[in-house]
Formats: sequence, structure tokens, C-alpha cells
Amino acid sequence: MSYILGINAFHGNSSACILKNNEVVFAIEEERINRIKNWSGFPIKSIRMCLDYAGKNLDEIKCIAINRNFKSNLKHKILFSIKNYNNFKYAINKSKNLLNLNNIEDYFLKEFKISKLIPKILFVDHHLAHVSSSYLTSNFKKSAVLSLDGFGDFASCAVGFGNSNDLKIKHKVFYPHSLGILYQSITQMLGFKNYGDEYKIMGMSALGENKFEKHFQKIISFKDWDYKLNKNYFSYFDKGLNFNFNNIKPIFPNLYNKNMLNLFGLNKKNLHSNELRADIACSLQVTFEKALFSILHYMEKNFNTNNLSYSGGCAMNSLANGKILQNTKFKNLSIHSASYDAGGAIGAAAYAYLKYFKKKIIIKSNYLGPVFNNNEIKSIIKKNNLFKKFQVQFKKNDEDIIKFIVKKIKQKKIVGLFRGRLEWGARALGNRSIIADPREKNIKEIINKKIKLRENFRPFAPSVLHIHANKWFKFNKIKEVSNMMQVLKFKKDVRKIAPAIRHVDNTGRLQTVKKKDNQFYFKLLNEFYKETKIPMLLNTSFNVQEPIVCKPYDAIKCFQKSKMDCLIIENFIINRK
Repeated sequence: MSYILGINAFHGNSSACILKNNEVVFAIEEERINRIKNWSGFPIKSIRMCLDYAGKNLDEIKCIAINRNFKSNLKHKILFSIKNYNNFKYAINKSKNLLNLNNIEDYFLKEFKISKLIPKILFVDHHLAHVSSSYLTSNFKKSAVLSLDGFGDFASCAVGFGNSNDLKIKHKVFYPHSLGILYQSITQMLGFKNYGDEYKIMGMSALGENKFEKHFQKIISFKDWDYKLNKNYFSYFDKGLNFNFNNIKPIFPNLYNKNMLNLFGLNKKNLHSNELRADIACSLQVTFEKALFSILHYMEKNFNTNNLSYSGGCAMNSLANGKILQNTKFKNLSIHSASYDAGGAIGAAAYAYLKYFKKKIIIKSNYLGPVFNNNEIKSIIKKNNLFKKFQVQFKKNDEDIIKFIVKKIKQKKIVGLFRGRLEWGARALGNRSIIADPREKNIKEIINKKIKLRENFRPFAPSVLHIHANKWFKFNKIKEVSNMMQVLKFKKDVRKIAPAIRHVDNTGRLQTVKKKDNQFYFKLLNEFYKETKIPMLLNTSFNVQEPIVCKPYDAIKCFQKSKMDCLIIENFIINRK
């Protein structure tokens, strides 16, 4: 029996996973435990949870794989530092972060109170870990591989090829050029300053018109797999990316400069114009997609395969993802559920397994986190005095719970659903979800304003029975979307049928559900379909401006401070009096 621990440390969305032989048996992000969104640093709580789940001590682990390698691209780092003296502060900050990685053994010695670390440490290049997360977990024998993100190990893009037990990177785009940073810069400029807010701009893009594409042509140029940013519009070309990834919520300075504001004619008066921001967002999305497809068309011409394995933070752009198979010659697409940096933990572990055993790994489920039994939950309910504050019921049979949920949803009620193992990745897939009736036109506004407390333009996703998906969505070349990583067009205008899950451009970021994926959620969708002839539910993540809930107490706390109507927590039903 062989165990490998994978880690994303001292980088955004720090995480850990554990392999048992060739299978990922547990994976979790540190933010889900410490409740600090996008937390970066040494993921000690995630590591301990992985070891506890596997029932192993640290000294029983064969290898600790980390999705960074301070030796990667060393030549490019040195040359850049010599040529760019003004970026010295950036180099110093990066060296501090790399020092943490280099001394990571000391963190293990301190946290586990040991004098010697038995497992070997394997540092895996950031983008090699990314492509491993998508390719080495797929069923492809060979595949073109692509990693796109902000930066990792001094690169923002890696293009390569996987063939059986061989994985090679052919091309890289190096600092300071980055499609991820372009998207982040515009996100900041439009007023969304938090790390990871790019998905908001993606959602906003559907509200605008492509009026600024020529402006973006001054900012970025691209050909085949390569692209270049114009340094005149970015502050970090001179000042560097002065961020902190050491046990903290990532905070970035503004990456754009006054030239970019002037280019788009932005000032204090019009900065918050929703129409102007939507138009810029639309043109950004168009530009991003053109750059992405420039890379993809190069890959389909130069790599003899029908398969594409895509990863990195940019692979979270589900709007672009939904167009890949329809607009390329690729027939099959693998995108890891946590294609952002958290997924690098699994990618590093997968690469380590390949190195040791010359085999790929498998992920049997999207649900890889902790699970809690009814006795634990009853104890928490008692401890928090919920029997007095709310109506609390216990139902033995899933069928009774499902009938109760469907009845509530048809009454326009909003339900928090906490059952089974925590999902892996950014998307709630029915185990830590807030669900509602997609037919109700006011539900979207109610959830955005009264529960999620977020921008009113933000869309909600449909969970749909897999067997009905191609009747409702344009499913050309797509087999399933079990991890909610693609936005697809509806086949007909559903604004009157299911307005709550329809974005303004008649699209939805769907999750297809099979019985083998999630039996309870499948039965719930099926029951709703029997009663309404609609095989979909509105599904959004169970959180309120925080990470997705992980433990029962998180769910109870979120329910108490929100205006959800009821909470299903395993076999307990909690209703407001």
C-alpha cells in the first residue's frame, strides 16, 4: 500500500490531498477549514485532515509532492532580474516565498513535533502540476495539455503533450506576460479588488456589448501559443507583483496604471457606470477567448490527438470552456474540478505517482472532503440550542426528506442542503448547496439580495438530470458537465420556463447529474421532474460571502445569519418557526 501527500503551499487557495495507491481518496482546501477565503500559506489543517481520513501517520507517507519548484525556469529568472533592476523588490518578495517552499521541511518538523521527516519531498513545477491535474486524472491515452493562469514558477502558460506515461512541456510564456494577469487587472480596474473576483467580470460580460476590442488590441498581442502584454498599461512591469502568500488572505496592489484608465476613458464620475463596465467586461471576454483559441488552434494543428487537457486559473472561465469543443477539432475535454491553484495539490501528487510507478491516477468522485454522521449533527444541534430556536425534525428515509424539499421548493422556499462529503473544487454540486425552484422569476433577486448578499447581475446555475441535458442545452460534442465547469446555450429561450437559472444571453453554467455521481441529489432532481416536468433545480454554493460551508456548524451559522427558509443537514430538517 502506497500513500502520497499532495500540497499547494504558500500560494493562493492552499490545499492538500492524499493518494491511496493510485486513487485520490481525500482532498480539501485550507479555506474551507479556517474560513478565510482564498487563504494562502502552509495548509496544516488540510494536511492533518488528509492523514486522519487515511488513518496514517506522517512517517507512513511515501512522498510529499508540492506544486512549486524554485529551480524551475531559473535561467529566465536570473536574466529578468539582471535586465530589470527596478523589479528588485519583486525579486526579493518572490525569494522570500520561495524560501518558505525551500524550507518547507521545517514546517513539518515544527507542526508535527518530529526531529526527522521520513517522506521524501518532491517539488513539481507549477504548470507541470497543473497539466498533471487534468491529464493524469483523465482516461486519455494521449492528449494535448494546456495550463493558463496568472503566474507560477515565473511562467503564465505551458503548452505540451501527454502520451501514456510521458508528459512534456513544449512551450512556455514567461513573466511578465500573462492572460490571467490581464483579466485580473481589468477586474481590479472595474472595481472588484478581491483576489479571485474575475468570475464576476465573466458574468458581467453577458450584459455588455463588444465596444472596446480595439482598445484591448493596444494592450495585448498574440500569435499561435505566444502572447505579449504592453508594459505601458501595467504598474507591475516596473514595481513587480508585491503580494503576500504567507499564511494570509492574498492581497494584490492595483496591477493597472493611469494609462489604462485613460485608454478606456474611466474617471471618478463614470467608473461605476454599469453599462460602461459591462461593455469593457464584454470586450475583455472576447479578447481572452481570441487569445485562448489562438493557442488551441496552434495545438490542434501541431499535436496529433482529439483530446485536450486544460488547467490553470484561466480554465475557471466556464464561459470560454463551453465553446472549446464546438470551435476546435478536439473531441474530448478534461478540465480538473479545481483547475485553479488548489488543484495543483492533486496535480503534484499525480506527477509523483507517475514518477514512482509509471501510471496515471484516478478520481472516482467530485466529492472528496469530510462527511459527518447524524449523531455528530444531533450533538451540534443540541449544543447550539436549535431545538428551542427552530422546528427540528429527524427523518430516517431519504424519500421523506426529498418529498419535503420538493414541497418546500414548490412553495417558493429556499433550502440549504448539507449532505454527504464536501465537494472538491470551487463549485457546489448538491452536497453543500442552496437550492430553489428555477421557475420562479423573483427567486434570483431574492437569493442575491437577501441571502447571498451579492451583485444583482450575478447568475445562478442549473443542476440538470444528465439524461435530459441535451434536450435543454446545446450539447454539440459534449458528453457531460458533472463539475459545472462549462457554460452552454439553452436550446430554446427559457426566460418564461426557468428564468431563475437563465443568464441574459440565454446561457447556463450547468451541472449534469447522474445517479452514480450523487444518488440523493439525483433522486431529488428526479422527484422534482416528476412533479413539474422540469428536470432542473437552481443550485448555488452554500455560503454567504465566505468559503463554501464545510462542517455542520458552518452550515448552521450560515443558515442563522441568512434568510434561508430551511436547512437540510443529513437527516435533520431545520425550519424557521
